[in-house]
Amino acid sequence: MKILFLKCALLFTIVSFISAGAFPFVIGREHFNDRDRIQSGLVRLQIAGLRLAAQKLQQLDAQQQLDWLNDQSSNWPGALKLLPVAELPAAEQSQLQSRTGFVCRYQHGFIEYVMVPSGPRECLQLGPVLTFSYGFVEAEARGVLLLLRELATAPAATPEQLQASADQCRLPMQIRRPQDLPAELANRLLTSEQPVTFFENDQCFLALSVPGKEYVICAGPLTKIREVAMSVMYTSVTANTIMLAPFLAVLFFIASRRFGRVEKAARLFSTGNLDVRADEHGAGEAAALAKTFNQMASRTADSMQAKTQLLQLVSHELRTPLARLRFALELLDSSDNPQQKHRRLSTINNSLDDLEAIVSEVLDFVRNERSTRLQSQVWLSIPEVLQAFQVSFGNDQDAPQIVWNDDAAESVDQVYADRRAFQHVLRNLIGNAWRYAHGSIQVSACSGRLPSPAALNGSNTARIQQQTASDQPCVCVTVEDDGPGIPVSGHSEALTPLVSLTEQPGFTNSVSPPRNRSQHGGYGMGLAIVKRLVEQHGGTIAIDTSSLGGCRVRTWWPSQNSSEEIIS
Repeated sequence: MKILFLKCALLFTIVSFISAGAFPFVIGREHFNDRDRIQSGLVRLQIAGLRLAAQKLQQLDAQQQLDWLNDQSSNWPGALKLLPVAELPAAEQSQLQSRTGFVCRYQHGFIEYVMVPSGPRECLQLGPVLTFSYGFVEAEARGVLLLLRELATAPAATPEQLQASADQCRLPMQIRRPQDLPAELANRLLTSEQPVTFFENDQCFLALSVPGKEYVICAGPLTKIREVAMSVMYTSVTANTIMLAPFLAVLFFIASRRFGRVEKAARLFSTGNLDVRADEHGAGEAAALAKTFNQMASRTADSMQAKTQLLQLVSHELRTPLARLRFALELLDSSDNPQQKHRRLSTINNSLDDLEAIVSEVLDFVRNERSTRLQSQVWLSIPEVLQAFQVSFGNDQDAPQIVWNDDAAESVDQVYADRRAFQHVLRNLIGNAWRYAHGSIQVSACSGRLPSPAALNGSNTARIQQQTASDQPCVCVTVEDDGPGIPVSGHSEALTPLVSLTEQPGFTNSVSPPRNRSQHGGYGMGLAIVKRLVEQHGGTIAIDTSSLGGCRVRTWWPSQNSSEEIIS
């Protein structure tokens, strides 16, 4: 999903940049200037005022026109000038002859000149237009209003004639009586020679008093900038939506198909096809989901396969004690000798013990099936954990001696692990060594680094986290003995569930047979349980030959901060 969001953000950024260049062009074509002159109606007001001035000029001769333009220029936001139409570009000539009949020239997004026709061969130009800051509405409209006042002060001018002239030029203007205006506005008009802005019914107007007349000229209403801004905003949103919609539709269609492939793989997996996997390389936005599904499918398939194999091995392993049990029961009634009956009852009891031991080890293996890290890890003292095993395994006089060896240069006596899991691991390893050792079992621990699979090539290893760095600090706990050892050909099978070490070829001709496995041994589940518990700690296990001549089992336990609480 992160990739999908990044693609959407990138697409939105590209479209925004395109819009940033396209919208000013569109706005320019609509004759909007940089800020719509606070009120876009100001431009229309100036155009209408220029038309009115053009009518005035047509009534004057050349010299009078020049004098009148010089006199009027001080009242307008730019100079007034008559230009021959023939000197204008063809496009501007066409605009002057169109129905609207005006031209706006832009410079860097600002209106620089405004022109209207003044007769068939000339046009009246206003400019360069002053670019006032926001709020100077009165200064922008001052020339138009003063021209209206000049026309209104003519002796023969009547309000009807003034209104007719304004309507003819499409100049928004109203003639109002002072008593119809707010009292405050009327007082300001009496004391001010400049136009006054006021709002009425949420509309903007410019008012100017006329000396000697009982009415006031009101220009407006002017288009409010809020309306212009909302129009531009709606245009922007609509254009963005139109441009983005096809791209987003295609993007989401592709993403939907990719997620659909993962969904199809999950549906096939749920029907029992455990070999199905999602394509991670072509998944795109669904790559993380496909990877997670494949990991889940692999773990589930491995777990089901392991359980199937375990079930087959358990059924095979149970046949031997069951056959002995059935045979002994059949012979029990046919035996009249008490001693013979006792031996056969002993055989039955031993078979029952074997069955119980097999079931117990299988339950232990299943109970530790979880592959997540244990949460109750603490620092443990290895010699003190070992002390309990030295007592329980040292009851026999001829039993091997369990020795703690701390002579190595990097020897340590603490390990960071779950107490019960570490005790279970050490008990199984010592139990296996105790059954085959001639006279000595050594336990040692040293600090080091977690080896990579390549470094242990040729040894049987099991790792729960393949991504763990090979230089991760850890504690290596080693259990080795002086017994016959495990043949190299049997190292790969030793960690497999229900594979007994006594079945390996190296033990068939052994001079010293293994001790009673029912006391401190098992039926091939011990090392499998050890492997699983070490994996849950994120560690590794390896089996090879000991310098004592027997078997050596090394387990690596990742370390933690030594400031943790040490529990002995």
